[in-house]
Amino acid sequence: MALSNPTRRPIAVLMVAGMFCAVPLSAHAQDGSPLERIQEADANKDGDISWEEVTAMREDMFSRLDRNEDGFVDGDDRGPFGFRNRFKEAVATVTERFDADGDERVSRIELVDAPAPIFETGDVNGDGVLSADEIAELS
Repeated sequence: MALSNPTRRPIAVLMVAGMFCAVPLSAHAQDGSPLERIQEADANKDGDISWEEVTAMREDMFSRLDRNEDGFVDGDDRGPFGFRNRFKEAVATVTERFDADGDERVSRIELVDAPAPIFETGDVNGDGVLSADEIAELS
């Protein structure tokens, strides 16, 4: 069954992990704070989070959500068997947070290039990397 394949992890989990980039520091989702979620982007586990790691995480999230591969995350995408409701919730949340032009669907550019308030706030030296020290200051 596809669920044992790591590329088919439940969409809601991936969506929550990537959502840190679009919520203010004071917001807390039920599955963790933005600070906890931002640490999921540290792909190389070096303790620093680069903007490239953030955009890679968003790219991965978009690819997983755009199930029909039409270039948009919207109601036409269907979730995997057993996760349809969670998938629909994930699509609705992504649309609510990232639909910059209000067309009720999210393009790859809208998702990948969306503002990232927690990253922008935390990157005090403006080098495009949240260092371990900068991350500690956010907590």
